[in-house]
Amino acid sequence: MRKIIITESQLKSLISNNGSSLLGEEEVTDIKVVSVSFSFRAAYPVNSSDPTPFLADFTKTLIEKINAHKNGPEMLKSGEMTLNSGTFTAGASNTWLGKITPYDRENNYKVAPEQNLEDPLYKKNVELATKRAQTFRPALFNFLKQNNISDSDSAKVTFKTIVLNTGGVKDEARDTSKYPNPGQFMTVSLVFRYKKDIGKTVITTTEQIETYTQIKPNMVLTGSYYCNGKNSEGTVAGNAEMKDAMAESCKGVGGVKPENGKYSMAFEIKWNTNVLKDPYTAPILRWVFNYDGNGKINKVTRYVYNKKYIFLRNDVPQKTISVTDKEMKYYMGIRSNEPETGGPFYAKFIQPYI
Repeated sequence: MRKIIITESQLKSLISNNGSSLLGEEEVTDIKVVSVSFSFRAAYPVNSSDPTPFLADFTKTLIEKINAHKNGPEMLKSGEMTLNSGTFTAGASNTWLGKITPYDRENNYKVAPEQNLEDPLYKKNVELATKRAQTFRPALFNFLKQNNISDSDSAKVTFKTIVLNTGGVKDEARDTSKYPNPGQFMTVSLVFRYKKDIGKTVITTTEQIETYTQIKPNMVLTGSYYCNGKNSEGTVAGNAEMKDAMAESCKGVGGVKPENGKYSMAFEIKWNTNVLKDPYTAPILRWVFNYDGNGKINKVTRYVYNKKYIFLRNDVPQKTISVTDKEMKYYMGIRSNEPETGGPFYAKFIQPYI
């Protein structure tokens, strides 16, 4: 049986995750997870929802995916590997008993032009695909018992369907030069945890974050800039946008000079590398401090950066906040476990200049 492994970009077009990729699927607390996503050729008999013909090969590929994950082998060996959440998407060809039906996606998985989704034959395909998706879950986990992988009643599971354009014929009869992808497939996106961790909250998307106090120390990196022209790593600030900001912020203390390192002109956070693969796809918060002629902070501006605004300081969403702002203190003290006081940074670089 030939396996069909859809590319990552194609998989994203198949399964909507509601914009939840800002924090990705990597673990963001001490709760370990294993995430796998792939698509597989599902050779069902006509009008059947029984996955038995391809279940063994599907399971083999799933185990390979698990073992390829950094946490996979350890969790698999533990015997405590349990489903935490998942999406099962079943596909169907745009044909029913030899007749052409409307469809959801072109054969390359692009969204189809407007179709008559009230067509009775299309609905029959959707009903069959839905039954296949729902039937697949218990069949899969019954098979996975031999690998000590368990389902969970508390797992958040979604079932989806796609009717794919195969030229209006069943997979075996399609012109593979025009329609290379089969209409019958099973796509899964599964997240596993240790059984002991099932039910514990793990933030995996920014949509789950309702307040800044849900951000934990290992989720963010912090950085700062000073009126000596350097950042917290001792490197000279290089881009023109930051140099302009420094000159403006530090004007009240005589400008950017080597002896002005005691004045911080900005503090920022961004997502840690184990939370997000591309740090510029998620917001960056930056607080910029302006000084008066007495060396006191007379203005704090909070900027919300992202990839769109990264080089456009004047256009970035921004607001003036209090120098004692609780959210700012939280992030300044988050790495030292002193979120209420702002930690050593606030004590050294903010408090003396209020």
